[in-house]
Amino acid sequence: MGTVALIVFLGSLGVGLICLVVLVYSALRIYRTGRYAYKDSQPWVALIKDYLENFQATARIMEERVQGINRTSQEIRESVDDIRDALEEMNSHPLLRAAHLAGRFRR
Repeated sequence: MGTVALIVFLGSLGVGLICLVVLVYSALRIYRTGRYAYKDSQPWVALIKDYLENFQATARIMEERVQGINRTSQEIRESVDDIRDALEEMNSHPLLRAAHLAGRFRR
């Protein structure tokens, strides 16, 4: 009975050692794969960085255009307000009111 217990104990110790070796081997393979993946990704990182720089430059240009359109629309709004004020002023002038009144009585 003692011999069987010794064989089971040493067998489990050997299997544990084999599992440890397989674990270390797997960790080294994973590290190697990660290292190669990092090396392979470097050209893509540079390419993506260039794309992002171009995108940011395009975004800045678009922002400047939008600001220009905003300024132009603000100027147009101010001009329309000035024209509206001038029309109101013309319509409220006493001579124009008198002409309207005279036109109504003339009919």
